[in-house]
Amino acid sequence: MRIIIAILVFLTELTVSYAQENKHYTITSPYASVDWTTFGQYKAAYHVHSTNSDGANTRAEMIEDHYAKGYDILNMADHNFVMTTWDEPGYGRGAGQSRPGIGALSSERRAEIEAGVGRNGRGMIGIPFSNEQSATDHIITMWADFNNTARAPLSSGQRMAITLGIAEFVGGLSFLAHPGRYTGGQNADLARGATASNNPDNVKKYVDLFLAFPNSLVGIEIMNRLDNETRSDRLLWDNILMQTMPKGKGVWGFSNDDTHGVNETGFNYTIMLLPGLTVDATRKALETGAFYAVARVDRRLEVNHLDRHGKVMPNGGSAATAYLYTEMTAPSISSIAVRDSTITIEGADYDYIGWVADGVEIARGNTINLNDHSDQVSSYIRAHVVGNGGIAYTQPFGVAAIEQP
Repeated sequence: MRIIIAILVFLTELTVSYAQENKHYTITSPYASVDWTTFGQYKAAYHVHSTNSDGANTRAEMIEDHYAKGYDILNMADHNFVMTTWDEPGYGRGAGQSRPGIGALSSERRAEIEAGVGRNGRGMIGIPFSNEQSATDHIITMWADFNNTARAPLSSGQRMAITLGIAEFVGGLSFLAHPGRYTGGQNADLARGATASNNPDNVKKYVDLFLAFPNSLVGIEIMNRLDNETRSDRLLWDNILMQTMPKGKGVWGFSNDDTHGVNETGFNYTIMLLPGLTVDATRKALETGAFYAVARVDRRLEVNHLDRHGKVMPNGGSAATAYLYTEMTAPSISSIAVRDSTITIEGADYDYIGWVADGVEIARGNTINLNDHSDQVSSYIRAHVVGNGGIAYTQPFGVAAIEQP
């Protein structure tokens, strides 16, 4: 009997080994078009407020602050306010009618900033027709010249669909801001936040929107401020990806300061991988996922979740937390290579690279071979690059297994 059992075990192990050796994965990379040797890495802020809505500083002051802090792309996203260009008034909603904006740059200063004056020719550009549509769950729209209507007696998903539908109709792009505010994922109790982000009804609401507007709704904010409201939004992101990736819809992750004042600026950003700094190249990268997100704090992974005095990190950036970017260096990614069933990431200023599939970190290291994780990877995999100075998040890679003869 022992001999028979031993033979059966051997045959089982042989079959599993053979299956793994003959399994091949096709990997769809959002970075397939990126030439890491020639493309530039451009620092972007996509969620910035001024006195045109509820910000503490004027538009001109916010633009100057981002310019001084090394940003290359700035998307002004005031609530229910359409930013046309930095030196034009723009318009918002007020008393039921449009109102002109305030605090614009001069045309001369706009030209200087775009030309990189004072930064050795490294300019900063803006995104036209941007807005944080806030008559429903907040949505950042870009290249979309419209303002959302007042709240209607509909569900939040239906109201969002109206705004997203208009954005798509006028040729815009959009992403969803701080979803944890609306799902309950912002709960400081991580277990309760996880329950909210895993709630099938919450997940379905977002999956339905991404599948309804696959060409214009490009992503979701996975990091906002110092990860207060978004502390469980990476879990929500994974739950969304588990349903959209099998249908070929990538959902890209954004990291933003959601800044309302100059002291709140500098903690989070998105690195755009572009052949050159232009509005058109930026839009293409947003559509294809050729960027990665960077944050200074990740409360779930306990990255800077405590401040330098050992106290719980405050909810938002301030002068007291500026050391996170003035004294610490965040991780960066210098290359991503896909070959056969492997993905390799190289970078700097990190301690480890973790690989996440279906919401679970399944491996660590610069390279992952999907053949070694055939029972853990279904339709996507993503990575986080973790260091003392923060964390960088790749976009998800599409994964499909093909059995070889």
